[in-house]
Amino acid sequence: MCSERVTAPAGAQTLEARVREISYQSAGYTVLQCRDSHSDKMVTVVGDLELVRTGEHLCFEGYWAQHPRFGPQFKAS
Repeated sequence: MCSERVTAPAGAQTLEARVREISYQSAGYTVLQCRDSHSDKMVTVVGDLELVRTGEHLCFEGYWAQHPRFGPQFKAS
């Protein structure tokens, strides 16, 4: 379960997941493949996540978006 956090922006959602793979990483942008802790489904998380490591269990805040080529992604802030 996600512990207490700073106040999230209005409309933000929380995703609790374990990082399974770092698909892409460059200065200021990362694409992660994660296993959602609640549904046990694989999900894509994108954002400025340079310090994230494979195997970490994290709580992301952000929103769901539909990428025209890559499908649903959680855009972490």
